[in-house]
Amino acid sequence: MTRARILIVLSVFALLLAGSAAALADYREAFRLKPADHEACIRCGHANFQLKRYRDALSDYTRAIELARD
Repeated sequence: MTRARILIVLSVFALLLAGSAAALADYREAFRLKPADHEACIRCGHANFQLKRYRDALSDYTRAIELARD
């Protein structure tokens, strides 16, 4: 399992236990480690949506769609 994948899994638990802000930081780190990972973008979008950062969420979802097409 790659470091990016481990961060995504841990971020899911952070989202459930600590809240969206902590999870978002982990998702961003996972995306930094693996920029072509559309799943990390989707999870960033979910966290941003939970934080009511709707423009950021839309941007994350759009980027995930673009990455998934490649």
